[in-house]
Amino acid sequence: GRLGRGGDDGGDGDGGERSGCFFPGVPRYVLGVRDVRFARVACGDAHTLALTGGGKVYSFGVGARGVLGHGDDASSVAPRTVRALWHAGITQVSAGKTHSAALGVDGAVYTWGGNARGQLGQGGVVGRDARTPSRVRALRRIACVEIACGGEHTLAIARGGSVLAWGRGSFGPTGEGAVADVVSPRRVEYFGVTTRERATRVAAGARHSVASTTTGAVVTWGANDRGQLGRGAPSKHPNYDGDDGGD
Repeated sequence: GRLGRGGDDGGDGDGGERSGCFFPGVPRYVLGVRDVRFARVACGDAHTLALTGGGKVYSFGVGARGVLGHGDDASSVAPRTVRALWHAGITQVSAGKTHSAALGVDGAVYTWGGNARGQLGQGGVVGRDARTPSRVRALRRIACVEIACGGEHTLAIARGGSVLAWGRGSFGPTGEGAVADVVSPRRVEYFGVTTRERATRVAAGARHSVASTTTGAVVTWGANDRGQLGRGAPSKHPNYDGDDGGD
């Protein structure tokens, strides 16, 4: 239940000082939260989220674009509570490159941070960052059970197993052949519309997405330049791991 971090002096393992910055290579407990018990953590490009067993969210790291959720762009070298979520009863956190998301016990989805590609799902003007968490308005009548932040896109599973996606469209990580950015949650029709598949878990990479299904299958879509889809050819549409699925 305690948070670990790298060593203080950078002198162990692979750690060391590079260009004036420390890169500690040995885990150490995070300072300042010894009496707090944590249940889950998530890492973004240069920030970290930590969730307590009681549903409170802490964040630390680089604060640019409001990704820490403290209302400003200030960075923090120690965990600070995200006060806007204090009463939300958070059950899950996820971190993207420059954005963050949290899932409430009631199925509500909250997002904050960078919004260059619409990854906050709040509609309106792309590029309007959010420095404090806000509930995703388009999902107010949809209870979600899981979330995942990719590099610049976000996924959510709704109760019943349908998948919603929003954010970066290029390379297809939001599914269904999208190439334009998606600024509000949109259903990935593969799950429950064009097939009977229902999602049980989702994960998001920098430019690709993955889901497991009720039948035990793994479904992948998005960028495949490094073979990350596990099925040969690039695709902007969800398909089974192992199918060629090329466009």
